[in-house]
Amino acid sequence: MNSLRTQLILYFMIISLVVLAVGSYFSYSFMLDIVKGQNEKYILQQFHQLEQNMTATITDVDRLSKLFIMDDHVQQFLMANVNNDEIAAIETQKSILRRITDFISNYSYINSIYIFTKNNGEIGGSARNILISREIEVVDNASQHEIFEKATASFPALVLDGGKDETYFNPNISNSKAHLISVVRGVKPIYDTRKSAILIFNIAERNFASAYSATVDSKEGNMYIINDKGEIISSSDGNNIGDISPAASNIHKEANFGSYVSKETNGQVQIVYYKLKNTNWHIVREIPLAIYSGQLFSMQKIIVIIFSFSMLFIFMASFYWLRKVMEPLNKLAGKMRDLSSGKLGLTFSRIPNNEVGVVIKRFNEMSLSIVGLISKNDQIQEEKRKLEIEALQSQINPHFIYNTLNMIKWMAAMIKAKNIYESIVALGNMMRPAFKDTEPMCTLKEEIEYLENYLRIMNWRYGNRIRFELNIPENLFGCRILKFILQPFIENSVIHGMKNHRNDIGLTIDGTENGDDFIITISDTGGGIDPQKLIEINETLDNPNKLKSKNHSASIGIYNVNRRILLSFGDPYGVRVESSGSEGTRVSILLPKRVD
Repeated sequence: MNSLRTQLILYFMIISLVVLAVGSYFSYSFMLDIVKGQNEKYILQQFHQLEQNMTATITDVDRLSKLFIMDDHVQQFLMANVNNDEIAAIETQKSILRRITDFISNYSYINSIYIFTKNNGEIGGSARNILISREIEVVDNASQHEIFEKATASFPALVLDGGKDETYFNPNISNSKAHLISVVRGVKPIYDTRKSAILIFNIAERNFASAYSATVDSKEGNMYIINDKGEIISSSDGNNIGDISPAASNIHKEANFGSYVSKETNGQVQIVYYKLKNTNWHIVREIPLAIYSGQLFSMQKIIVIIFSFSMLFIFMASFYWLRKVMEPLNKLAGKMRDLSSGKLGLTFSRIPNNEVGVVIKRFNEMSLSIVGLISKNDQIQEEKRKLEIEALQSQINPHFIYNTLNMIKWMAAMIKAKNIYESIVALGNMMRPAFKDTEPMCTLKEEIEYLENYLRIMNWRYGNRIRFELNIPENLFGCRILKFILQPFIENSVIHGMKNHRNDIGLTIDGTENGDDFIITISDTGGGIDPQKLIEINETLDNPNKLKSKNHSASIGIYNVNRRILLSFGDPYGVRVESSGSEGTRVSILLPKRVD
């Protein structure tokens, strides 16, 4: 039992550790999912705020671009052609440049403004650089760029573009580190229905980035904007502008919002993206989950420490509890060892009120039932011994009797005494199976042949006053029964019937099947049995002790047959006697249907 206790403690520890490991994993995953969900919620709010700021800026630029177009000098530039007065053209260009300078000075987020026309060339610039060009080839090359094609196709709506610097618009500038967000639209003179120019308002990318970079710590990841090609056009980290975002391939172009976890070389990174309204741009937020893992692991350490102390307390309590539970089991094991060594009748006086108590209670019942079974078996063996002694006492040398009967038979034949001769033959036929075969079983057919010889002798004795009728199905004749169990009932019917009845007596033997059993019924037409005596006979069959306490010599044969059946086949087999006053007696014998 000590090994069982050790096994239980070991299993408990293993299960507890497995539960701890699985619980820690799922708690970590659950908390991480919560963190990711909170990140998504918080970042979506940032995205909405950034979208509002960008929308407000673009709306303001849209208003300014319309205001800029309405300027008289801009209108003259749009309507003029290269054949106009050179001096007037120069004055118009100067006025437009002054107007551009005013816009850049008054609106700090505007980096530069450019106008491209097919007839009058291009003009524009920033606070430091200006561009005036009337070269048609330059204008034609510029008009071939994708941004101009988009503006032409989207006229009069605005087109947004990014990721470019000022060298893209001003070939006079050899180097520029300022990244731009371009607001482009096709324009035309007020009184002309044909689009004749492209207007570009360039916004400094840092003005876009400033709207969100202040809320982004470089240690907590990066936030940037990508166009429909996946190029980064604005970022909290200006070094990656113009690069292709690694998240671009995983972003659903038509999805307004999404999130996924990417495995990078530095660990897992949560990617959250949002599509800006009326654009093909997405805002992307990268969050290294490692910054939360440390906090989560710290929390897990606290949980593990608390759990460890709890486990220590549980182990101590479990050890005490298991010891208390095992104590009655140890005692039970000891009692079972004593029982197996031959100490019978052992029981527990104190029974716990639990499942172990149920086992102990069943042990007590088993121990007492073993004593009872042994006592009952001893009683059965004693009864068998007595029956054998009685059988031995009733035996006489069978060879002597058989030889004597044979001699009397031939003496009767010599004096031609037919009735004596036939009686001796019948008696010899009766005794032959008893002396020849010691097997306790015989077929029903052999038992009936034995009865017929017996009745032949009885008819010689009573002057053929016995009528015998046999009603047994042919298939029952092969059934095996105990020898000489029918003769005692026939003898009682003949002796008592002839004693109290002057008329002839009829005997009937019926056989009926009853499932796996069969019933032999012996009926006579004698005077019947007194009701009180019938009760005593049946009580004697049910309770053998009543035979010992009373002198029922007439019932001994019936009792012995019943006991032989019970000892051989057990319950519910046996004998039952019925009688209806003067209508005769009926004996029913229930036997199992056994065939060789």
